[in-house]
Amino acid sequence: MNLNKLRLFSTKLIAVIYFLLFYHIRKDVLKEAFWIGVFFVFLGETIRLVAQSTIKKNKELAKDGLYKIVRHPLYLGSFFIFLGFFCFHITKNFHPEVFVFWVICIFMLCLIYRKKIKDEEEYLAKIFPQYKEYMEEVPCIIPKFQKTNFKINPKQIIKNREHKLLIGLILMLLLIYKGVKG
Repeated sequence: MNLNKLRLFSTKLIAVIYFLLFYHIRKDVLKEAFWIGVFFVFLGETIRLVAQSTIKKNKELAKDGLYKIVRHPLYLGSFFIFLGFFCFHITKNFHPEVFVFWVICIFMLCLIYRKKIKDEEEYLAKIFPQYKEYMEEVPCIIPKFQKTNFKINPKQIIKNREHKLLIGLILMLLLIYKGVKG
């Protein structure tokens, strides 16, 4: 199983376990944590939408917009989405099974994304000779804050299929809201 298939499989498995656990603890979730989670999910998806507006995969090196301040804005956005979903499991009472789930998730995701970033950067350095210089100038995950211009390009977002994640996130948020609200 290659890394991408492993990442996709583990994401689906995590989602199933996530919702099973959420169903078990839904009445115990703190309302404040829910709204903080919603904020992080929207922040993460906004970052991803802006990044997907810029990127033209395998055709040109993206160095404008968010790619001017961070090399992997898609992973940064995914991190915030992950953080938002973590907030939906913050409860009034301690649930050891939820704790174990999150420790395993964090460990797995760190391993997978660390390898994914390394492989991706090696690939980009091969097809774009200027990528090594770009790596020296722009941080990997934590942005160097500076003024940058960006725009939303709906056609590029659809071409990069980010709209599918957006629709999925909206549906998941509605399910979680219904569960928390009771």
